[in-house]
Amino acid sequence: TLTFAWVNFFFSGFVA
Repeated sequence: TLTFAWVNFFFSGFVA
């Protein structure tokens, strides 16, 4: 399951 924290972490790494 995908959690908001996981999505936030992934997005943060993607943007960075």
